[in-house]
Amino acid sequence: MSRDSFQLTRTLYDRSGPVAAVAFSPDGEMLAIGSCDSALKIWGAKTGDRLHTLFGYPLGVTCLAIGPQSDLLAVGAPDGTIDLWHLPDGHLLEKFSVRGRVTAVLFSPSGKRLIVGSDRTLVDTLFSAPGGTACDDGFSGDEGGTIQIWNLQTHKLQQAIATPNAPVEAIAAGHSTSVFASAHRDGTIKLWKFIDGSQCGSLRTGEDPVYSLAIAPDGSLLATGNSQGQIAIWAIAESANLQDLPLRILEGHREMVYCVAISPDGHLLASGSGDGTVRLWEIDRGDLLQVLHADSNDAQAILTLAFSPDSSTLVAGMDRGGLQMWQIGSLVA
Repeated sequence: MSRDSFQLTRTLYDRSGPVAAVAFSPDGEMLAIGSCDSALKIWGAKTGDRLHTLFGYPLGVTCLAIGPQSDLLAVGAPDGTIDLWHLPDGHLLEKFSVRGRVTAVLFSPSGKRLIVGSDRTLVDTLFSAPGGTACDDGFSGDEGGTIQIWNLQTHKLQQAIATPNAPVEAIAAGHSTSVFASAHRDGTIKLWKFIDGSQCGSLRTGEDPVYSLAIAPDGSLLATGNSQGQIAIWAIAESANLQDLPLRILEGHREMVYCVAISPDGHLLASGSGDGTVRLWEIDRGDLLQVLHADSNDAQAILTLAFSPDSSTLVAGMDRGGLQMWQIGSLVA
């Protein structure tokens, strides 16, 4: 099985620094782009017109997510703040906070909960300033992280889970599953229940930190990327436990895999690397379908990827502010 075409349809250069996060709205109408400047941009996914510019991020944006009803946008920042926006009109609804850098945000499939992952290791660097200290609130800056579960109906923190010596690098979930997964810098993957935050599975991928994570829409497969340029595919059993060994290892990238994404139709896996390429894989067998290159001799690291809801478009954000949009042809036998 292969795709019959991979066409670069649009390249944007906003001169806003590295593109750290991109996300399509579930209705396919909007594309949110977070980068290392002071604003977040909302574009019309089909028209390419800028709809909103959301300001208030002097240290940039680290992560973002759009709710299942396409009405809410959660944005995480290096200073520990999480902003909740009303996406249609760009109105700020609420602010949450954690101690340390926000590394991941995720809405539950119902949209009733917001999951937040953090990395407290960098707190001293991020909050240090001339004449002041990083930890005026008494926080010690230990090498750990947290996972917070916020109830968006009550607007209260439902659960706070400490992950000592294991900063959170990524969080992912399927479209209709009751669990989510977190990836950690100590090489572990953990599974948690949305409803109460209890842990229901774990595995160790090795000593290498897990920086990228994706879960298939039906929750049956999990993909991780590492600093050696490898992608591992793991099976998730019905009991929510993870298998000790991956189903397969996908190789070909020459540098770190910064991001992985699984298409909403469950057929494709995309991986982005520091080698400046995006690789498209057939997820069930692990066949390499295509290597996508930038349309420039100046290759940029691929930091973030997102599929459109109909799986026909793939967006890649790059480390020098570039963003590419690829049209993906239909599946052919």
